[in-house]
Amino acid sequence: MSEHPMGRLPDTDTLQGNVLSPARRGVLTTTLSTKAVHSVDFYAAPNAAETVRLDLMAKPTGVISLRALGDLQSGSTIVDFGAGNSSWLGERIQEKGVRYIGLDTRPDAVESLAASGLEAHAIQADGRADLPSNCSDKIHARFVLSWLDPGARREALEEMLRLIKTDGHLVIIDYDWDAIEGPPELMTAVKATTDIMRDFGFDPQYGKKLCTDIPRIVENITRESGGDISYYPPTAEPPFEGTLQDALEIIRQTAESVKSGLLRAEKYTEIVKIEEAFTALEIRAIQDPEAPVRLADMVVQTIDVKKRPEQQQIMVPPEIFPFQEGDYAVLGQLPRGRGMIVSAESNSAIASLRELQGYSYAKSGLVDRPTRPGEWALSEEIDPPEQVDRSRYFTVIDRNGRPHSCIRYIMPDPNIGAQSLRAFRSLDNATQTALLQQYQDEEIVETSAFAKDYQEGNLLDVAIAAIGAALEVQQRGYRCTLMELRKAQLSNIEHVFGKDNFTVLCDSVTISENGVNEDEEYILLQANPETFLATMLENVNAKLAADPRSHSSRSGFFATLRQVLETHLHD
Repeated sequence: MSEHPMGRLPDTDTLQGNVLSPARRGVLTTTLSTKAVHSVDFYAAPNAAETVRLDLMAKPTGVISLRALGDLQSGSTIVDFGAGNSSWLGERIQEKGVRYIGLDTRPDAVESLAASGLEAHAIQADGRADLPSNCSDKIHARFVLSWLDPGARREALEEMLRLIKTDGHLVIIDYDWDAIEGPPELMTAVKATTDIMRDFGFDPQYGKKLCTDIPRIVENITRESGGDISYYPPTAEPPFEGTLQDALEIIRQTAESVKSGLLRAEKYTEIVKIEEAFTALEIRAIQDPEAPVRLADMVVQTIDVKKRPEQQQIMVPPEIFPFQEGDYAVLGQLPRGRGMIVSAESNSAIASLRELQGYSYAKSGLVDRPTRPGEWALSEEIDPPEQVDRSRYFTVIDRNGRPHSCIRYIMPDPNIGAQSLRAFRSLDNATQTALLQQYQDEEIVETSAFAKDYQEGNLLDVAIAAIGAALEVQQRGYRCTLMELRKAQLSNIEHVFGKDNFTVLCDSVTISENGVNEDEEYILLQANPETFLATMLENVNAKLAADPRSHSSRSGFFATLRQVLETHLHD
């Protein structure tokens, strides 16, 4: 990584379906973000309220985008990644004789741009656009990356780097909601909104992280191909500063947009919270219309990229072969003949799942890419051979035998006991002592992986594979399960498996090993294998009972989990 002559990178703290149907590779929407897979297309479907809000903000945000893009040379090409429905920016760019190409995952956004006379293309199910490599002089991505988990964020940047020319220019813009200022009612409404949106995978402070996160990811992608990046210091400015009365329409449309997303995700309690907070704000606006307000800052990170055009910038996934007879033991059948829950038994099957796990971790930014192409299994330093020997691997395979996920549990070394489990060693001495007073060494086990196949897997596959692992852990008589979980994933795991299934033993852990992303924060959890599946079923039933359309959700996420759980709990 090189320093741009205009400034140094500042030293700042890092602030981050139907089961077995062929799923999509990290589509760049909140729907497939692993942090937000339970939120059914929050902004992935047409949202009239969001369109109105974006129209209101099109000019003030567009002016900042144009300033960030700098000189626009006639005849050059700009790709707008995640362009949305608004045509304001594209029209201003086209007026300068520049070819504008808008990209989005949503068909309605593509159609809206095309209707305005702009060139627009869809980002396809594999995360790519139907455009040739090295076709764009500059790429603009505004308010996109804050909605993506680390894996999908990396995929988005990989695609941008595929599209950008040998000497290209990236302009990444995202919000910093911490910059919002105003009366107490506004701050209460903002907190209510951000708390809810975080559960859908949104990071309202991602703008603060651009200056560290984006250069790190881009440098990691370009390192193997001999590429280099240079960067400008980030800038931040508000698209709106004024009175509460003047800001109220923007704020009101933001609330309506969030409510529309919550309605599609059937989060009715959260809708009430939003309405209550914004009602109080509107009352304050009547009482004090001239109260000063500053809305979220737009943080701009611009990066110059130099790459070798002959090099591929995309991470090539491992080739996962279908399991054959003798590769696995069947733990259960899935509804409607869609596949099986299995444990990997042969060396080749275990090797495949280790590749899937390592690739998933690298795509998510948890570990570095391996130095040897084509070998995705975690390094021996991260995952020693003796630990692999103490591991059991579980997956969901489709009707063709292809695995779509990986769940793993690690048994304690009989000679060392619980101290052989990394999750146990990460606990403080007092917690270790308390656990050993309650359980024997041989009764404690560690669960890990929770990895999906980025080409064809989804969270449902992972959840069902976890059911298989839980069945075996329970049958083997383990009484305490420990796990190190990425802290950002806690709400998602609790949503699927139930909050009552987990006890937090330590709420902040980092892993200091070569090849592991030390910026990632983990949380240490404990679960009870004896009650895990029954508690999970209670959670699933509660989710379905809260859904007024549950009778029509026979093939939905929780309906499928209920069928699997009921089948195996009653066997």
